[in-house]
Amino acid sequence: MVASKSTLRRYEELKGKTFALGVGAMKCGTSWVNAYLASLKDVTASPLKEVHFFDSKFPGLKEDPTNERAFERLSSHIERIADPVKGVQSRPHFQSTVDRIKMIYDDNAYFDHFARICTDETKTLTELTPAYATIGEDGFRYVKDFFRSQDVELKIFFLMREPVDRLWSHFRFMAERNPKHNILVDWKRFIEQPRIMERSDYKATIDALDTVFDDGTVEYFFYENMLQEETLQNLCRFVGAEFEPPKSAEARNKTSVDLAMTEEIESALRTTLQDQLSYCEDRFGSALPVTWRG
Repeated sequence: MVASKSTLRRYEELKGKTFALGVGAMKCGTSWVNAYLASLKDVTASPLKEVHFFDSKFPGLKEDPTNERAFERLSSHIERIADPVKGVQSRPHFQSTVDRIKMIYDDNAYFDHFARICTDETKTLTELTPAYATIGEDGFRYVKDFFRSQDVELKIFFLMREPVDRLWSHFRFMAERNPKHNILVDWKRFIEQPRIMERSDYKATIDALDTVFDDGTVEYFFYENMLQEETLQNLCRFVGAEFEPPKSAEARNKTSVDLAMTEEIESALRTTLQDQLSYCEDRFGSALPVTWRG
């Protein structure tokens, strides 16, 4: 599973760059943050946004067949375009989907993808896959070793949202994907499913990151503060990019199912997630957004 350094090529195009790897969390504004970073003139983001490279090797409890989905995306490109040859020659997302297929059998293809899209103006490369939050300590050790094969500075950032709000947003997303879900009832069943609840385990992700990476490699940001100029300046500083005001504050990839929690559900979810809330209060102290302290 783990590629030997001797099998990984060193890409001259990446030399001296910063690589900003977003590792989650799901339903924490990752699409907006990715779009913001991609809008900066000295940042090059993967057109895929979620590359799903490392979680394909360390899938945790999730059942999503990430490699199979790459083929589904490729088939979709081919079916939608009258001339697939011209499409793959001109469309970045199509090209990147082909790159992702190669990553299934050649680990070099990950760095090859970013070397291909890198430009003379690029200072920072980035991709943001929320599922990386669940790859665990072994997965993050693989990440650390993998990036050591290149002359890049690895920076990892993790976005968090008040746990109860995040989990309810996750449930609404599930209802959007499968209209058969009645989340006003099914939530009781969902909180008993480890593959769903591992996305809420901030403690496991943070502990793994803290164990594997040196000080200064990882930074934590909060969904509730992301639109604040100071937060965006800190993000840009951390990933080595020049700050620019966002062109839009409009939410991206917003879930269409708009159901509010009942008091009963909110109370039950808060009880379920109390250990996460307490951990974050201890870990981040006064830096924790006020809305987390309700």
